[in-house]
Amino acid sequence: MFHHILGIEQLLREGIDVDKVNEDIEELIYKKENLKTVLRLICIQCIAADGLKPKVLEFYKKEIVQSYGYQHLITFDRLQKSDLLYQQEKTPRKSYPILRSTLNLTVSNVNEKDPNDIAYVHSGYAPLSVRLVNWMTQRSGLKYLADIVKHLPGPAFNDHQKLSSTQDRLDNSDNHTLVYFLGGYTY
Repeated sequence: MFHHILGIEQLLREGIDVDKVNEDIEELIYKKENLKTVLRLICIQCIAADGLKPKVLEFYKKEIVQSYGYQHLITFDRLQKSDLLYQQEKTPRKSYPILRSTLNLTVSNVNEKDPNDIAYVHSGYAPLSVRLVNWMTQRSGLKYLADIVKHLPGPAFNDHQKLSSTQDRLDNSDNHTLVYFLGGYTY
């Protein structure tokens, strides 16, 4: 089952024919696969497809309520309020396809003998957080990321601290980047 779910995730990450996985997700619901796994796949599909078609969203909602219980209507409501699950709009956001191509999130030809890309660790997918940090350190901060950051949910800001005169005299030859994830990061 693990490899089947991994295959679905990889199809969604590639962004190719994201509606193709509807039957796979439906099968997982019928088999009463772990609800978190099913909801994660539905949310990934939603993000990769720039929203779910209204009929598909309603179908998933109905099937999950019938298979896992009516209490999960609240789960769907919370996922929609957090913008992880939403209907396709007439003017699509196209956030994930833009981020995928601009930041090179999916790498099809990973060198397995001499890996030199983080995508090697994640089956050809480079995590967005890693690519953002790489981009910022290579191009001097968020000012170059303005076009990319607008495709991410939530506010963004760039905070620079001034060094005191004592700190200015210290050797600044090594630049270090400290990344904070507020509100959680792991699954």
